[in-house]
Amino acid sequence: MLLLLIGIYAVYSASGPIAYLQHNGDVGYFFRRQVMALGIGIAGFLTLWRLNYNVIIELSPVLFGINIVMLVALFGFGTGRCGVNRWLPLGNGLYIQPSLITLVTVPLFISYIRKKNRSNSQSASKAEWIALGVLSVLFLLIAFEPDLSMAFVVAVVTMVVMFVGGFSIKRLLLIAFIIGITGLIFTFVERYRVERITSFVDPWGNRSGTGYQSVQALISIGSGGFFGKGLCHGMQKFFYLPAPHTDFVYPVIAEELGLWGCTVVLLGFVVLIGAGMKAAIRSGSIVSAIVGTGMVSIIAIPAIVNLGMATGLLPVVGVPLPFISYSGTGLVVALSGMGILASIARIGDRYADDVLGEVGAFDYNGVEL
Repeated sequence: MLLLLIGIYAVYSASGPIAYLQHNGDVGYFFRRQVMALGIGIAGFLTLWRLNYNVIIELSPVLFGINIVMLVALFGFGTGRCGVNRWLPLGNGLYIQPSLITLVTVPLFISYIRKKNRSNSQSASKAEWIALGVLSVLFLLIAFEPDLSMAFVVAVVTMVVMFVGGFSIKRLLLIAFIIGITGLIFTFVERYRVERITSFVDPWGNRSGTGYQSVQALISIGSGGFFGKGLCHGMQKFFYLPAPHTDFVYPVIAEELGLWGCTVVLLGFVVLIGAGMKAAIRSGSIVSAIVGTGMVSIIAIPAIVNLGMATGLLPVVGVPLPFISYSGTGLVVALSGMGILASIARIGDRYADDVLGEVGAFDYNGVEL
């Protein structure tokens, strides 16, 4: 709840100037859309929380199939800027980003594969190859949008889920190597990606060019001091800091709320991730542990990437900060993931103590899959 409140405030404050410029003086344009997405996300959270997560797993092939169709549709109907087609138009000025939806559908689908192929070692091997094939297809579809940063995020989430599911370490290392090589190829065929890496090494060396985003983000963070400049009193969002309401919303928080505001955000993520992992571990089955870890990963990994980018610890990438960045799809996906995790915690708590008293939560032989 705290992260949601900070996110709504941050979008309101950071998006005002750019909304005024792009939407005929309507400073509340992005804010209203984020509030609408919040309402949809909360409804999704409550619905999924009360629904048995096993029902959602059984529906995952259908959900995953729809997600794949949406990703393919981007190549014919996608829209965006600068040759990047990441959004599908829904009409009335509304758009959806299929690559973000993948973060939820992949853990569910992999848990479904694991559940249906558990009878013997041959079935388990079949499940592993299916999952690896799914990962490869997803990585290429998203990378060709092009959205290489989100392709890597999806790949990492998928491999975390597969690791928890007991998939072969050798095969995971093999696919990680292949994806890494493929990512390098995608990087070096586009000049702007190479420039992002070089500017990451020394952003101040080209502060008015490829290092501009990183430099302005660091200026925002540094100028906030301990207590910040005050609510809505930041200056960097006035066309100094690029994408202040999306990718670089964290520096806006740092400038206006200072070190204490940044600390609150970080602690919020730490508490949420810790509670999520506890629910996954106590869930009592491998399938629920796979899904639970996946739902935690779709928050943890994008948060680490975004915060690392905003603070200069990672190259500049287009990954939103969960719950906080302006992203209608991202907010609905994050809240839906938390709804599934809450369902796992609600059902798992009924018998977790009995299960864990006899065997470990990750004991493949002792726990009913």
